[in-house]
Amino acid sequence: MYDVQMEDLALSGVLRQALTHRLLPIIRAALPQFSNVVAFEDVYAKIVKYTAIGEADRDWPVHIDESDVTVNLCLGPEGFEGSDLQIVTTSTPDVSIGTAAVGELSLCTYRHRPMRALFHVGTLPHGVSLLRSGERVSIIMLLNRARLADGAVVVSKKLELSPAEWDAMLALQDATARGSASGSCGGLPGMVA
Repeated sequence: MYDVQMEDLALSGVLRQALTHRLLPIIRAALPQFSNVVAFEDVYAKIVKYTAIGEADRDWPVHIDESDVTVNLCLGPEGFEGSDLQIVTTSTPDVSIGTAAVGELSLCTYRHRPMRALFHVGTLPHGVSLLRSGERVSIIMLLNRARLADGAVVVSKKLELSPAEWDAMLALQDATARGSASGSCGGLPGMVA
């Protein structure tokens, strides 16, 4: 993975403007917990590249972002296979990730498409499947410190999981890589494509 920060490319102003005028209204409408947010005070953006050959990353294990909201914009190019976003979910709607038994966990897959953005709450456990061919480049934006209209700043509580819970999620991702588990992300709360 290449970690090129937007400030290094003088693109931070462009991304902030896109966030404020284009993405923030969508985030407010789609994620109810952010409906009163007027800005994110802490925005970190980077470019990541997955490639099927060479030294760059081909996948990324299940993790939780250090963000309130994560935006993932696939830049392409066309023709890559794999490198799908894999999101850990529970098979029971009333059960949260942190309290789910191993058998209640499932993994849904979102297939990236060039010039399509996806965003989700940072506490949504997710990873990236193996890139089988080609390359995929994305801009990842981590949004934190939500500012409300009254000027108050909200700092979200981060999800903490036990080592056993992490092991269960990584095992699930591994089973999916072998083709013995799969699922679709249709209508997943906390994620909008």
